[in-house]
Amino acid sequence: MSVPCSDMARLYRLAAGLHWMDQNQADVVDVAVLGAKGDGATDDSVAIQSALGAVFRQPDNSGALGSHVYFPGPNRNVGRTGVYRVTCPLAVPGWGKAKDNAQNFSNLLITLHPAATISFEYEGTEAHALFEFATGCLRGTAIIQGGRLTGSKIKSGTPQHGIWIGVQDVIVRDMLIEKFTGNGIIIDAALGGQIATNADVGPIVDRIENCHVFSNGGCGILGNQATAVVVERCRIEGNSQWGLRLRGNGMSVDGNAIESNGDVKGPGNLRIEAASGGTIDASVTNNYFGTVSGQIAPAISVEGNQNGGVSRAFISGNYLVGNQVSKSYAIVVGTENTRGSSGVGNPTASNVTIVGNFIGGFQTGVWIGEGTDRYVVGPNGFASGLAGATENLVPTPMLPGRSAGVFKWTTG
Repeated sequence: MSVPCSDMARLYRLAAGLHWMDQNQADVVDVAVLGAKGDGATDDSVAIQSALGAVFRQPDNSGALGSHVYFPGPNRNVGRTGVYRVTCPLAVPGWGKAKDNAQNFSNLLITLHPAATISFEYEGTEAHALFEFATGCLRGTAIIQGGRLTGSKIKSGTPQHGIWIGVQDVIVRDMLIEKFTGNGIIIDAALGGQIATNADVGPIVDRIENCHVFSNGGCGILGNQATAVVVERCRIEGNSQWGLRLRGNGMSVDGNAIESNGDVKGPGNLRIEAASGGTIDASVTNNYFGTVSGQIAPAISVEGNQNGGVSRAFISGNYLVGNQVSKSYAIVVGTENTRGSSGVGNPTASNVTIVGNFIGGFQTGVWIGEGTDRYVVGPNGFASGLAGATENLVPTPMLPGRSAGVFKWTTG
């Protein structure tokens, strides 16, 4: 029997006193102790939401207090397969309450055993996520790590997501996130209204680390109206929309494998664009990009739009593999309206560095938009095919008839 999702908030408030202390460590709440079966058949929504509520309390004045929710792995002796069935979105309550106005803040840790899986079977008609970090966090860091999140049994026709982050300082690491009808991970300021600079704690950074995000119906990772998102050491592949789409400022994408996302005529692997009222400051380094067969979308796209231009783009150390498709681009930096046309070069881009990349199998290797100033391109390695010889090409103007001031470097 599924739990009415409207009751979930009440459940985690009622459970607020059900925590216990692992001496000299953070509060540890085992979801199995609160009744989660993890057998793949029982609806564990109540037990898990109760565990999340159990770590939420006003901390005392005895020093920094952390809180830890743990999902154990398989255990045949108690009939636990390690698969936790959830039919309602799980609301992660606020954490990080300040203690007597001191600089001692509480943190939150959610850990899945490496062999544990949470299966999301939500039937609602509104867009939600399996884990929702939506309640305002005042201070402290929330970490969710380990195990697998899967939406393979979602019954709703509305796109549902794996993790929805609407607050500051959330870290997602060491997780497999797959088969959600929406995005694997969505970072959206509009959800919790708390993604903004906080003078008390310094820059706000949400981090996605060492995750495998694949086979989702939307983007692998979508940062919408986000600030300072770091994605590193992840494998992002086979998602129906962009593998990684970030809207905002202060983005860092480093050491990832991003491949086979999007489709032939639609989205591709990586797009960074300006959010409302801002410009783009992006670093894309040391990644591997592999495109879908026949795909023409850029492997890397850092393009301004009506919201703002590119204030800085540093693209270096990437390996980009195309499929010898006509009109395909490896790296595009500039204004989205001018690529392939004589459109207006406003907003512009500046402070663009594209150096030390290997590019092969695209019709156009690097495209710099009209109106771009203060840019450095090269040396980069270019090859006409996957097995072609690497060589540095001298920049040449685009073919006559295209926008003045727009340049490309062809890959043969």
